Amino acid sequence: MAGDGVAKFDPKAHVEATKAEWLRKQRVFREMYYSKSKLPPMTIEPFPFERERLPFKMTAEDRALRHQWIQDQVLSKNEPRYIPELHPKNFFRRIYGAPWDYVTKYVTASMGIEKARLFRFMAPKAAMFIAGLCFINDYMKHNESSWEQAKGFNTYSNKLPIYNGEIPENPSRDYREKSGGDFYNRGFTSRTTHKL
Repeated sequence: MAGDGVAKFDPKAHVEATKAEWLRKQRVFREMYYSKSKLPPMTIEPFPFERERLPFKMTAEDRALRHQWIQDQVLSKNEPRYIPELHPKNFFRRIYGAPWDYVTKYVTASMGIEKARLFRFMAPKAAMFIAGLCFINDYMKHNESSWEQAKGFNTYSNKLPIYNGEIPENPSRDYREKSGGDFYNRGFTSRTTHKL
């Protein structure tokens, strides 16, 4: 029976393995909850839970302390304040944001702080989006697929319908009747060089 290859269950080893796993989970939880600090996070709010504020547990001094804490949470007119030193930016973001900060500083007087913040947030993104659209449009316009190169964009659009053979005035597309070699020639028949 002992040599059949089945391992015996060892309760002590099982308890030790379970304990080690539990200690590991506790350590990971403590690192996450303490934010990699040796001490747990601390709150300075007096009596944060309602059960701690029951009348028979709080004294007059405790009530005054709690009242002062609540009054301290009310922000004044000039709060919250933006302190640039608390929001550091790297060298490239400072260069990219310098023109927008300059414009925002002069726009704030006429628009107000909230609208100026919205402008500062949206204007660079809108400018980059419009510049990207212009770049894509220009690239597709000047890099159209042709018979001379294997790269480029193929753009297609629908033609206006023709009724009774009447071609519309100032057509944007070629409406002439095509022969067998005209389909997908990518500008080969309209070339100006290498003609026989």
